[in-house]
Amino acid sequence: MSLRPVSAVVFDLDGTLCYYGVSVAEAIGESLRRAGEPHDRLGDLDVAAERFDALWGEVEPEDGSVRALQEGMWACLLAEHGITDLPFARRCASIYVQIRSPSITLFDGARELLLELRQTYRVGLLTNGPSDMQWPKIEWLEIASLFDTIVVAGDVGIHKPDGRVFEILLELLKVTAQEAVYVGNSMPIDIVGAKGVGMQAVWVNGRDAHAPAEAPTAVPDAELASVDALQEVLP
Repeated sequence: MSLRPVSAVVFDLDGTLCYYGVSVAEAIGESLRRAGEPHDRLGDLDVAAERFDALWGEVEPEDGSVRALQEGMWACLLAEHGITDLPFARRCASIYVQIRSPSITLFDGARELLLELRQTYRVGLLTNGPSDMQWPKIEWLEIASLFDTIVVAGDVGIHKPDGRVFEILLELLKVTAQEAVYVGNSMPIDIVGAKGVGMQAVWVNGRDAHAPAEAPTAVPDAELASVDALQEVLP
């Protein structure tokens, strides 16, 4: 399956170009242990991790910071298991970040792919998430210089799949939607959002892929097992 010719390639970040070596479940268990509770205090860690991920969209921090958000998520998760100790929640949140953040790494071949694409295409990055969480990742991975344009949703207050954030990225890249392809791992966020504004879309259906719970409302133009295979479908 090949794409029609484009002049720009735009990427999602988390789960597409990079991943955490320490899973959410592993980080929750180790955070509890270091904070003085049994690692399985919240029961099945995979179930706890699934709930923790869901809380990203449910908790609204008072000051809008990632620190407050994660503390709120921990407070909610613990409260659902009968632990209402806010200082303990804050301690777990701090430990969690110390455990998981340094484990972020690029997928094999991702850096080489970006370097090669820059020789032919304009290359962009469009990532959801708060500014004070996404920019430190970009700096840690040392990839900012590999993109012509970077848009962090937290900077503009609009998040994928809202088409407006894709349009902001396209305007900065100085290309039309028809001249660009978006590459992401989330069907409901990346593929739906990109197709909604008229971009071609490539779904990276690998280890961190997010598929819709129901029938997809958009169909990707290509599907890959890993991002380093992208050039196989580019014209």
